[in-house]
Amino acid sequence: ASTARKTKDALDMLRRGETLQAYEVLRAVEAQVLRPGLADAETAKSVVFSALGTYFKRVSKFSVAVSYFQRTLELQLQVRTEEMALAGTHLNLCSVYSKLERHEEALEAALSALDLTGRHITALETSASSSGASKED
Repeated sequence: ASTARKTKDALDMLRRGETLQAYEVLRAVEAQVLRPGLADAETAKSVVFSALGTYFKRVSKFSVAVSYFQRTLELQLQVRTEEMALAGTHLNLCSVYSKLERHEEALEAALSALDLTGRHITALETSASSSGASKED
């Protein structure tokens, strides 16, 4: 199975409360994406690191979760991930910063997510009005 499929399966395990099994799968997938020569490696890493951040958030290891979410964000910026995925990573960071009582950083992450969401909505509105104008012509 692909790394994306294994990652999704691990997140499903996590949702079902199968934390140990999820962790084992995620660590194996992490080892796969860290091997040299993987096609589309940065995107794959960002997906796996985000899932690992989610795992560590779930098991209340918030400092480790922050580390994975920060790495996710760095990779997402490198590969120009779409705005709503970036917003989701910022919200994850907001959540774990808050749990760590790092409220100023939590606020910054929340505001970043809000900004990205606002830009996405503006782009959708612009696109919708452009396509509406062309239909009238």
